[in-house]
Amino acid sequence: MEEIIDIHVHILPEVDDGSPSLEESLKMLENAEEEGIVEMLCVSHYIKGLYEPAKSTLEKLTRELQPHTRIKLHPGFEVMADPDFSEEEYRKFSINETYLLLEFPHFSLNPVVLEIFKKMNLSVVLVHVERYPSFIKNLALMQELKKHNFLFQLNAGSLLENPSFISLVKNGIIDIIASDAHSFRPFNMRRAYEMVKKKLGLWKARELFYENPKKILKEER
Repeated sequence: MEEIIDIHVHILPEVDDGSPSLEESLKMLENAEEEGIVEMLCVSHYIKGLYEPAKSTLEKLTRELQPHTRIKLHPGFEVMADPDFSEEEYRKFSINETYLLLEFPHFSLNPVVLEIFKKMNLSVVLVHVERYPSFIKNLALMQELKKHNFLFQLNAGSLLENPSFISLVKNGIIDIIASDAHSFRPFNMRRAYEMVKKKLGLWKARELFYENPKKILKEER
């Protein structure tokens, strides 16, 4: 079974709307191992006024989970875009000051905030990009943002539910497929991997499910 890296998993217990308990986190780890996931970014939402966990808390919870699995675990944030945050503040939420997992409120991308990110010395990973319907129809804008170190992540479950998203994968818009797994939301990574492999070939599946995620965890651009 080919190896998979998942950079978007809400598995840390009691920090956001993901896992509600250690027991649930351990169950999620078992499910991930069954899907062939070998490395994982354990993220928490950071939404000002709602979820504001300290980085040290995520690191501690990740260390506590590690002995229970052979999957290599990394702590991280999924940050809600906020026009009041400075580049320095966003950098604190990034993966080793290189990659920032980002989402926007109300399923809408703020063009003013996008311009701010284009000028930052960070690679922005826009997560679950399929949730912005007007954006994913604007291929010119997506290509423009890719020139400014934007990467686009598609949820595995969304690809399975809406196979038309394979066109975004085929034309090179999507850089990473991840699970966005919560306790109530399954991984779906193996099924999505096999779907991409069947339609676009092994090399494309490896790129989206292993090679590109690995670059993020190794801080490569």
